[in-house]
Amino acid sequence: MKIKQVTRVAVLGAAIALSFAAGAQQWPGRGPGPYAPYGAGQYGAGNPYAKQLNELAVKDPAKHDACFAQANDKNLRREARWKFMIDCMKK
Repeated sequence: MKIKQVTRVAVLGAAIALSFAAGAQQWPGRGPGPYAPYGAGQYGAGNPYAKQLNELAVKDPAKHDACFAQANDKNLRREARWKFMIDCMKK
C-alpha cells in the first residue's frame, strides 16, 4: 500500500514538472527570447524594453549572459537593469 502511494506521488510530481518544462520557451532560434511576453502581468507595468532586449539576446546569447551577470553583480532592478542590459549588449 505504501509503495503504491509513493509511486502515485512520484508520477504526479513528474507529470507536473514535465508540463512546466514543455511550456518553457526555448531560445535562441525557438521563441521570442527570455523577455517575453512583452507586457507580462508579473512585471506590473510590463517591460517596455522587452522587444529590443529579446532581439539583442537572440542575436548574441553569450553576450546576454555576460551582461546579465554584470547586472546581477551591480544588483540592478527593473528600469535600471533593462537600460543597463541594452547599453551593455549594444557595445
